[in-house]
Order: sequence, then C-alpha cells, then structure tokens
Amino acid sequence: MYKKIKGYSIRIVITTITGLLLFLALTINTYANETEKNVVGFNYKIEYPENQVKGENGYFDLLNEPGKEQIVNIELSNDGQKDVTVNLSVNGTKTNSNGVLEYGPTDIENDQSLKFPFEKLVSTQEKVEIPSGGTKKVPIKIQMPETSFDGIILGGIHMKKEDVTGDKTSQGATVRNTYSYIVAMRLQNTEKKIKPDIKFNKAKGDQRNYRNSVAINLSNTTGSLVKDKLDIETQITKRDSKEVLYERKQTGMSIAPNSQMDFYTSMGGEKMEPGNYSAHVLAIIGEDRWEETLDFKITKEEADKYNKRDVGLVQDRGLDWKIIILIVGGFLGFVIVIFIIIKRPQNRKQSRLHHSDKKVKSKKRTK
Repeated sequence: MYKKIKGYSIRIVITTITGLLLFLALTINTYANETEKNVVGFNYKIEYPENQVKGENGYFDLLNEPGKEQIVNIELSNDGQKDVTVNLSVNGTKTNSNGVLEYGPTDIENDQSLKFPFEKLVSTQEKVEIPSGGTKKVPIKIQMPETSFDGIILGGIHMKKEDVTGDKTSQGATVRNTYSYIVAMRLQNTEKKIKPDIKFNKAKGDQRNYRNSVAINLSNTTGSLVKDKLDIETQITKRDSKEVLYERKQTGMSIAPNSQMDFYTSMGGEKMEPGNYSAHVLAIIGEDRWEETLDFKITKEEADKYNKRDVGLVQDRGLDWKIIILIVGGFLGFVIVIFIIIKRPQNRKQSRLHHSDKKVKSKKRTK
C-alpha cells in the first residue's frame, strides 16, 4: 500500500511540474505573438520601378546608366489609433565581425576601396508623420555616379518609429524602445558578375565581448557581394615558431561589396601576454583562396589593459559566492519540498497503524 501511495505522490509532483512548465511556455508564446503584431507601429510597401532587375523581391534592385537621376517611392501606412512619426536614414552596407551584413546605422568604417559611398548617392527626408489610419509616400532620390563602375553599390533605407513615452526605471530614467524596418537597395550599371578579391590588412591584440582575442582586419576590395560563402581559418603563433597558440575556423559568412570586417580569434580565456606574434590567415570563397601571414606585436601596456577588462579571467576576480549560494539554496529548497510531499503519505499511514494498534490493545483489556 505504501509503495502505491509513494508512486502516486511522485506522479503528482511530476504532473504538477510539467503542467507549470507548459503553462509558462504557452503564456510566453501568446504574449510574444500578441506583441509582434503591432510592435513596429507602421507598415511599408515598396513601389517597384521599371528598371527593377529581379522583380518584386522585397528590396530595390536597380539598373541605371552613369549620371542618371531617379526617384523611387516607399509607401508607409499607419493602422494604429495614434499618429506615428517615422525617422529615416540612408546607410551603406557594412560587414560585422560575425560575417553578417549590416544595412542599418553602424560604427563600422568604410573600406578604402569604396569609391562611391551609398550615402553620397541616395537621399531622403529625415522624418515623416503618418496620421492614424493614413498613408504617406516617401520619395527616395538616387543620383548615379558620373563614371561607370563594376559590380554593385549596396545600402539600406532605415525606417524607425520611436516610443517617445518610454518606461521609467527605478532610478527615474526613461528607457525608449525603438522598432524599425530596413529596405535594402542595390545599384548597378551592368549585370556583369565580378569576382571578390580579399585583402588582409593587419592583425592586432584586441577584445571581443570583453574577452582577449586577436583581431584580423580584412577587406573585399571589389563590388562583389558574397553571401554565405566566405570561409576563414586562422592560426596564431609566436613569431618564428610553429606551435599554434590559438586557432579558429568559421564557414558560411558574408561580406559586402567594398567593405572591411574584423575577424576575431579567441585566446580561450587565457591572459594576454606581451610579445611578437604571427597570424596565419586563409580565406576561401568557392574555388578561390587567399592566404597570408601577418606579423604583429602586443605591448605590455596593451596586455595589461585588456587583461583588466577580460571577464573570463576568473583567477583575477574570484568566484561570485552570492550566485553560488543562491543556486545551492534554491536546489536544497526544491529537494526539501519534494521530500515533504513524498513523506506525508508515509506519516499518515504510520499514524493510522498506530491508532489501530491502540484499539486492538484496548479491546484485549476489555475482555
């Protein structure tokens, strides 16, 4: 009987925990779906011109002659109950350190090979007011370079609605939530395909996400767009040594036309040591390969600076005992609750047996 009660209690605990997890998952999913419906606050529609190259594919893909001026339109609509202000900006496409294209505002600098920055060729108004239930047409002006160019010039139209009300923090500051759309734009003189050309610029000691790394800066020096086909391999050694200290291999990355990117090789949580190093780099795109060795130096000042910032150097900071105590305390509390739930039927059974035994003894005395 006790085994049945114990098994039944365990099933109750498991069922209860499973039910709670399902409830939380459904609640979060429902909230996310409701939030996504109106999170941006406005919608857009592209008006494709006649010189659109590849049909209605979600972005502008324009073929124009040198020196030609053109205006294309994006229609914005507001289905909400309040008026909406949309801020607009024009940005050339860059490549971030993950090998992902950035069409919006970014701090990444232009590459030296870029002759015609997108922002110099394309312009639009800085903001537009959309009344509740209304629409507004936003003109985008394009001025093609006077001289012809090979490949493509790539950029994006960034459209952002700002939440001016914001949320108050415990310190009284206002946190503004921003939501946005980006419409990509490709400009070209011809549809002739050109090959990328990778150039390795320099290597240096650096940090990524506050962890010691070696940064290798490289560029795609042509107007060729590489989508998900760039593979990079790196090996870091002491100068004039063959012993590999750190290495990394990453496949399936992208790189924008005439753009640069920083490729990071982690030091694996180790301290950065001053000295002379070499970075052996290999880039592969299809059947094309580029390989080079870049020498660089890490000074004592640089090593000390980065080591102080590195969040992975546990030996310098010690363990966070508050977090450990909270985790252990929470686990012990969970174990105690489970123990009480399982033990309760056993105590009840023992109590009934003890009470029954008293009755039997009482009857014997009566006889």
